[in-house]
Amino acid sequence: MILITYDLKSDHVRVKDELKARGWKDVIVGTNGVSCKLPNTSLWKEGNDSSAAREEVKSVISPPTLEKLIAVSFDSWAGIKGN
Repeated sequence: MILITYDLKSDHVRVKDELKARGWKDVIVGTNGVSCKLPNTSLWKEGNDSSAAREEVKSVISPPTLEKLIAVSFDSWAGIKGN
């Protein structure tokens, strides 16, 4: 799985909607069946190529709107569900 997190100067809703249309998700379900909503500018997607994920995000968001971006591959996680 790939997790991205990013900072934007503007276009937050448009960017998130476009990424979600490309298969990125803002809710992740644990092996225990508990759903966790990710922070506002974090999304995840099936896959394992963080460089390809970075390039996909950059195709949707370009500088100077995109301030920061990190894409990481992961296979397990732990979190706090929140509200």
